[in-house]
Amino acid sequence: MNDIGQAVAALDPKKRELLALLLKRQGGEAARTILPVPRGAGPYPASFAQERLWFLDRLRPGDPAYHLPWLRTFHEGAVPETVLRQALARLCERHEALRTRFVERDGRPFQDILPPDRIAVPFAVIDLSGLAVPAEALEEEWFRLSDQEHLTPFDLGRAPLLRARLVRFPGGTETLVLTLHHIVSDGWSLGVLGRDLAALTSGKDQQTQGSLPSLPIEYVDFTVWQQEQLRGEALERHLGYWRERLAGLPPALDLPADRPRPATGSALGTRVFFVLPAALPAGVAALGRRAGATLFMTLLAGFAALLVRWSGEEDLAIGTPVAGRHHRELEPLVGLFVNSLVLRCDAAGDPSFEELLERVRRTAVEAFSHQDLPFEKLVQELRPERALNRQPLFQVMFAMRNAAGGEAAENAA
Repeated sequence: MNDIGQAVAALDPKKRELLALLLKRQGGEAARTILPVPRGAGPYPASFAQERLWFLDRLRPGDPAYHLPWLRTFHEGAVPETVLRQALARLCERHEALRTRFVERDGRPFQDILPPDRIAVPFAVIDLSGLAVPAEALEEEWFRLSDQEHLTPFDLGRAPLLRARLVRFPGGTETLVLTLHHIVSDGWSLGVLGRDLAALTSGKDQQTQGSLPSLPIEYVDFTVWQQEQLRGEALERHLGYWRERLAGLPPALDLPADRPRPATGSALGTRVFFVLPAALPAGVAALGRRAGATLFMTLLAGFAALLVRWSGEEDLAIGTPVAGRHHRELEPLVGLFVNSLVLRCDAAGDPSFEELLERVRRTAVEAFSHQDLPFEKLVQELRPERALNRQPLFQVMFAMRNAAGGEAAENAA
């Protein structure tokens, strides 16, 4: 037995199970090469996720719920305005998703990629540096501008679906604010944009600006590959698993609320921030290691236990976002790759937490091995009961964000 075989044999059985499933996926359809498609034959098909966002935009035009903000603050003059403008132009040249608009054909959206010379990123400078007002008033004005920027709608038929604002503050600081539509970006993409922009603004002028390696494929190559992969035997294999796994799923999870659910859903809500005791993360991680579970699985089990207590239900459907980038060549791309998985948690029989964690662990391992099926395709095939005030299949989500540098990232089991 070689060194690798000995290392695998020494693993806990539960970890060997997870490794076997991941290797099986890598050796199957996920390992097939994504090849560039010929350019000039567009428009190209939209991905399943893009189709859903395009439909939602038609349903609620200008809805800001799918606007993604990105910002970076630096000292005045650290990156001249001309360099920022040039870097944004080069970002659009590099990432076809930032040069994509959507056209309708027979009631469906298609991607139309524009050449770089037809793209100009909307760029505005907002100068607050001369305002002689108290700090509270300056903060209020910043919040007002942020809300205004976030609420400004995009036209999905016009590219780029990206705009930039450079805000100058008293004291010599500047903040670059980028807003993108989710149809061409996701949380991982914001990290890509941040790294690429840092590389492209590493010099003070156009002659000394940094450079980036070329991209072997682009987002449209992925979407064409995705359409080809999700058909026939591969599609039925995934659908077979999800049909069986979600059979008899309760139509909704009713949590106690302080008011009746409105007839139509909205993005209104709030956020609650709290700090956990410093010793808690180490204890949670140790608990997971004893059970052969990842930190994600352990925290998910705790979240499930909380939902059981709140709702009184024992059959829970919890959504979770996954990056959808298990091909290495997809990692440096800007685009909408994120997918949603339905994790059905079984809490029947008043299990101990250790037993609940084991059930959650098995559920997560199986679900992540079938993550290639887009959520939109799953809803289309299963046809669950639909309502304007509820998300189909699940109504709560659990997301663990642990990316370095504060950028959003999607879960990995």
